[in-house]
Amino acid sequence: MYLVKVKFRENPDIPEGFWSPDLIWCLAYRGIFPTLQDIKEDFLKKIDEQDLGSGNFESGAILTTDGDYVGRLSYNGRIWNANNEELI
Repeated sequence: MYLVKVKFRENPDIPEGFWSPDLIWCLAYRGIFPTLQDIKEDFLKKIDEQDLGSGNFESGAILTTDGDYVGRLSYNGRIWNANNEELI
C-alpha cells in the first residue's frame, strides 16, 4: 500500500489563482492506494476534474504506509523513484 501527499498552490499566471472558480479541493491531495498505477489514475482524474495545471502543482511525495520514501509524483501523473528513474 502507498500513501500519496500532494500540495497545490495558486497559479501566478491566473488572476484568481485557479482555472475553476468553484474549486472544491483544499490545497492538498492525500490518499492511500494499493498500487502506483492506482495513484496515477486517481491523480490524473482529480486534476482533470478541477482544471489544475502544472502552475498549480507544488510537490508530490509517495511513501509506503510504513513511512518509507518510494518516490515523487509529477504534475502530469508520472511517478519517479529516488534516483529520478521513471516508474510509471
